[in-house]
Amino acid sequence: MRLHLILALFLAFSFAQAIAIKKREALDKFLAIDMVESKVDAVVALAKQLQTSPFINPVKFITTYRNLQDAISNSTDLCMSHPDPFTEMQAENLISRTMVIATKLEGVLVICERLASRIGIFSPTTVFRVLLNQMKTLLMKAASCYSSHVPPEYSAKIVALLKAINQILDESLAKAK
Repeated sequence: MRLHLILALFLAFSFAQAIAIKKREALDKFLAIDMVESKVDAVVALAKQLQTSPFINPVKFITTYRNLQDAISNSTDLCMSHPDPFTEMQAENLISRTMVIATKLEGVLVICERLASRIGIFSPTTVFRVLLNQMKTLLMKAASCYSSHVPPEYSAKIVALLKAINQILDESLAKAK
């Protein structure tokens, strides 16, 4: 459950990073978040399929998860290359959408734990430690970009969330050893 919560929070930060789009594209400032949300929906749908299917395909799940990481990374790159600041309303919208994503991913964690216990070829511990470390790195970049593009009161919220998420990631990594 922690892994998915971490993923959801990380995604939220990444979405926030991606919102800074060129002025001429301001009408669709949340395009990057929309892309990440679609990847989150794909992970959730696949996790539900894995839960009900007698055939478990860990490679397909990991590929879908990596697509999500790529979307987060791309959204962070967009944020860094287009440093337009967010208005308070946009920051509030971003945080709201992030919480929806976090809620979606909470249920995926339990499914991932079940999947990890059923993977025979791969070492679930190794796979999930790698994924957690990658997510931690992406989260640091996304949170850094996001916190620099929102009003100061939202930046403080991001820093506090980042500390909490890092603690959860560190605990998860310690358990995976």
